[in-house]
Amino acid sequence: MGLIAKENGSTDFKKVSAGVHESNCISIWDIGTQENKKFEKFNRKIMIQWEVDELVDVEGVEKPMTILKEYTLSLNDKSNLRADLVSWRGRDFTEAELDGFDLKDILGKPCQLNVVHRENGGKTYANILAIMPKGKSQSGDPVNNLSFYSIDDSGFDYPEGLPEWIIKKVEQSDEFKSFSPKVETVSEGEEGCPF
Repeated sequence: MGLIAKENGSTDFKKVSAGVHESNCISIWDIGTQENKKFEKFNRKIMIQWEVDELVDVEGVEKPMTILKEYTLSLNDKSNLRADLVSWRGRDFTEAELDGFDLKDILGKPCQLNVVHRENGGKTYANILAIMPKGKSQSGDPVNNLSFYSIDDSGFDYPEGLPEWIIKKVEQSDEFKSFSPKVETVSEGEEGCPF
């Protein structure tokens, strides 16, 4: 399932247009173990974001539009992440890669995205249908800064610029719910106690 370009009730929200786009992977965010209420199970999830070759005005500056897709963090042979990475790379994974593929390796890498528009609940969403290797004439580095966040590496010390809505998703995760920071307490009457 892709959580992509949601309108959120706004009538002027511009979606990435349908069709094939030259793109660069600009963000990979770990959002932790999330509950899937429909199937009554929990899975570790990530969000991957790409900038595309379509521009939008952001406070008077033309910037590439972006699109996201949510994945279960798995390279199981039936997983969407594996299918998209195989399609993007143009080859299957080796046994060594299946033992542990570092997703940071795709950060900043170019590809082509096939985007489709689908309606759901009276709203139209832009969804990534397929990821393909970069085009023969495609070149250029990402315009946006690259962003990577892993709960395993950073805990809940969020990097600067991590979107607030991603932080809210992380804080719904099992990892966050079971996190208990060490809090220093000062007994009443001890020096430094504000009471």
